[in-house]
Order: sequence, then structure tokens, then C-alpha cells
Amino acid sequence: MTQPSNSPHLLGQKLGMTRVYNEDGVSLPVTIIKVDTHTITQVRTPEVDGYSAIQLATGDIKPRNSTMPLIGHDAKAGVAPRRKHFETRLPEGGESEYELGQEVNLSVFEDIKYVDVIGDGKGKGFAGGMKRWGFKGQLASHGVERKHRSPGSIGGHANNAGKAGRIKKGKKMAGRYGGKRITVRSLDVVRVDSENGLILVKGPVPGANKGSQILSIVRQVVAQARPSTLVRHVSLSIGIGTMSVDEIALGETINADLIKQAFVMYHANQRQGSARSKTRSMGSLTGKKMYKQKGTGNARHGDKKAPIFRGGGHAKAKRRTREDYHKSMPIKMRRKANRNALLAKLVDQEVKVIDGLAFDAPKTKAFKDFLSNIGIDKSALLALSPDAEKSKNARLSARNIDGVAMCKADQLNAYEMLNNRYLVIDKADLEAWLNGPSSQTGKIVRNEGGQA
Repeated sequence: MTQPSNSPHLLGQKLGMTRVYNEDGVSLPVTIIKVDTHTITQVRTPEVDGYSAIQLATGDIKPRNSTMPLIGHDAKAGVAPRRKHFETRLPEGGESEYELGQEVNLSVFEDIKYVDVIGDGKGKGFAGGMKRWGFKGQLASHGVERKHRSPGSIGGHANNAGKAGRIKKGKKMAGRYGGKRITVRSLDVVRVDSENGLILVKGPVPGANKGSQILSIVRQVVAQARPSTLVRHVSLSIGIGTMSVDEIALGETINADLIKQAFVMYHANQRQGSARSKTRSMGSLTGKKMYKQKGTGNARHGDKKAPIFRGGGHAKAKRRTREDYHKSMPIKMRRKANRNALLAKLVDQEVKVIDGLAFDAPKTKAFKDFLSNIGIDKSALLALSPDAEKSKNARLSARNIDGVAMCKADQLNAYEMLNNRYLVIDKADLEAWLNGPSSQTGKIVRNEGGQA
């Protein structure tokens, strides 16, 4: 049986690392991942479940060690109880290529060059600041007593303006180290042994040996290496022909540092600086003393509003003052960063140029079909015409679709382009943007959770 084109994720087990030699005799460090045959135990459709996905099961387990609901669930697919079940999303309509009880094996990776590997990193337990964050620590002598591995001051810096010291959000401190989900992208596939269910990928993958790993096929456009030379006349598909854009107009080469600086600036300027923390006076607990001051063997406490108790106020809580997170860039740098961000999207083939982006009526279902037809399966930025009447139907059609953001075509910026996987824009609007200042910024209408 040939494998469907919409290949799902597969669950594997990390066996360890070794090395192999390529045709040139170069030693390559590889990780061996064991992938057993998967069985489809459930097919989800948009009509019934609201989205397209399949549930895969793998690994044998004795019926006495399973549960009756899972035994009955797997029996519907005609298979014995399975140890692990997981769900993988598919593009809308992709579930039609699968059926209940169908087997999926490692052969889907035979012609693939790159994969993404997802796993849970090794947990290191509760660690101090030096191990967790690489802090230098305190001096070994010169008056330092039993504080050699402490992080130092964490909440000081009171000033003359009346702002007391406090612990700011995100402060690097001691805490649980490791044990988080990690994704390693675009690993080279060195060898695939479908007969024995083994795949060898170049380099290390997260997690310990015998740990679970999720393998996913990298999109073809990501698998193509970014060219190191100048991009001459990037060609864009527009349905009825092609459009050439000279890279000189977009900055010639991709300056990652400049794009990051612009991205951070646009992101920081969206912060309001009005975050507040609950003080002891805001607690809903009683102010009665918990127990007598001495003689109980416990620490001396007043009421339960102390910061160490659940529901208590924060220590050194943030006061009623606003913080200014505003950042700025020279206008020439900002313009170049915006054009450079577009060049990066073009190189990754993530720009969809449409010749005449207009709709006769506002229809959400028709717009979702339109996105599916042009190959958009992730988040997308819809750059609409500045003419409100011309873009009205498209705006009304897309405002309730999750993962679709909208902005005016003449207000494209690096943050919005890089914050979404795809960019959808009309050919005429793109030409106008390239010929304009391309540095204007405005209010972005974002859709998350069905809100306009």
C-alpha cells in the first residue's frame, strides 16, 4: 500500500547514539530511533469533530494492564490493546486518505531528507542559579561566608523616585531544571531501515535513551537550504503567471540581526506596562492572627496574607506605576528591516501573491476553502487593500478564522510578517508596497479565539 501524501507524525523510541561513515569517509554522529508500526484507531473529520486529524496507536500491552475503555476503543479498529495513543493534526480534508485500522510505518520517511524531532529533555531536578543559568557565583574568600553559590541580589534597586525594589517577572533564579518539551528542527535523515523499523538522524535529539520521540516530516520549502549567494529575481506564483522581484530592492542579503532588532522593537511597543501584582491588602483571607506568637514550634506569623501562603499577597508587589517599554529605531533601519523580512519570506517560499484578491460576498467557509486551495495550513497574515470598500468582503470573511491576522497592505512590517507563517497579498498591493516607503506602522487587527 502506498502511503498518503499527508503523512502524520510518528512516535519512536530513542535507542542511543553511534556513528556512521558517508560515501566520502566522513564520520557522522547519529541517533538511532526505533519506530514500530502504527495503527489508526480513530479518524476525526471537520463535520463531526470540527477539525481533521487521526489517532495513532503503537506498542503492545497485556489486556490486564490496560483499561476497559481503551480495550473497547482499540477493538473498533480491529486491533489488540495498544500501549500508547496520540493524535496528529492534518490539513482540512486530509483525513479522507486514511481509514480505521490502517497501518502506518516508517516507509513514509524513506524519501525524506529532513525531519523534526520532538522530545522531553532530561529532568535535572531542583537546581541552583549557577547550574541552571550559568551564574558566576560569589567569591571564594574576601569575607564571603557560606554564600559562594548564591545568585546575589534579586530584588533591590530602590531609587529616589519612590519606587521600592521588587522581583521583576522572569527573573533568573533557582528552580526546576530541564524536563521540558524540546523541538529540534531540520535534522538530516542519514538512513532509514523500514524493515527493522529504525531511522538514523544526524546529531543528538532531546531526551534520555528509551524515551519517546515524535518524528514529523519537514515541509519541503523548509528542507531547501537557504542560498548563501544573492537572490536574483525571486519568482512568485500568482496563479496566472509569475512576478519577478529584484533582491536589490529588498536589501540584497538577509540581515538576521537587523530583522531581530526590528521584531523586538515592534513587539515591545505593543506592551502597555500596566501589569499589577496583588499586595497583602488585596487578599481575600482573614486578618486574624493564625496562632499565638510563641510556644507552638512554628514560625512566627500574623495572618495568612503573608506571601508564603496560598492566596497571600506578593512580596514587594508591583506598585501602581506604569513602565515604559517603548523602543525605537532609525527610520532607514526600520525600512530596510521591513524589506529584508519580506526577502526572508520570499526565500522560504512563504509569500502567496494573488492577482485580484477580492470576493463577491463575505463567506467564511468560502474563504477557508480559498486558503486551503493555495496551500496554507498554518498561520497567515492577510494584507488587505487600503481601500476599505474593496477589502470589506475579504475582511469580513477572514475575521473569525483562527490563526489569520489582517493588516493594511501599506502597513506591513517585519513583526507581522515574521509572526505568521504565510503572507497573502494582492499583486497590485505588493507592487505599491515595494514602490512606497514600506515603513508605515499602524494598528493590526488580530484574530485569536474568533475575535476580530
